[in-house]
Amino acid sequence: MRRFLILLVSLILVSTGVESAEFEWVDFKTGLEKAAGTKRLIVVDVYTDWCGWCTKLDKEVYSQEDIRDYLGEKFVAVKLNAEDKTTRITYSGMDLNYAELAAAYGVRSYPTTLFLMPDGTLLYGLRGFHPAERFLEALRYFGDGAYLKDLEKDKGE
Repeated sequence: MRRFLILLVSLILVSTGVESAEFEWVDFKTGLEKAAGTKRLIVVDVYTDWCGWCTKLDKEVYSQEDIRDYLGEKFVAVKLNAEDKTTRITYSGMDLNYAELAAAYGVRSYPTTLFLMPDGTLLYGLRGFHPAERFLEALRYFGDGAYLKDLEKDKGE
């Protein structure tokens, strides 16, 4: 009976605990819409199907629970295939396919992680693969608003 009560209490605590924000990858258009509604920054994972480092990023970084939780809490997460010439988006008055959109953001290597304002304005492009710990530092820099201090400094110079 005691074991049953401990199990029951444990299940209740787990089910009523604080849930992390739900994490999901969305397309660019949906990402812009969600960001506009939530005022969250956008993280764009720019990848290609043939890119080994992109696969490694998915398996070793985006699969980490702390990274997924932080992305779900602070960002709108977008996946963008930089070689997709069929998916189209109207952005900043231009009709672009995903390959053109990636090029417009200056993406020249894969993976590249773009950090965007809620309106899609580019804040920073992080090139290459970064281990989970370093990647989380970059997420926190933008997600916690530290980048705002640097923007202010740049305006003052």
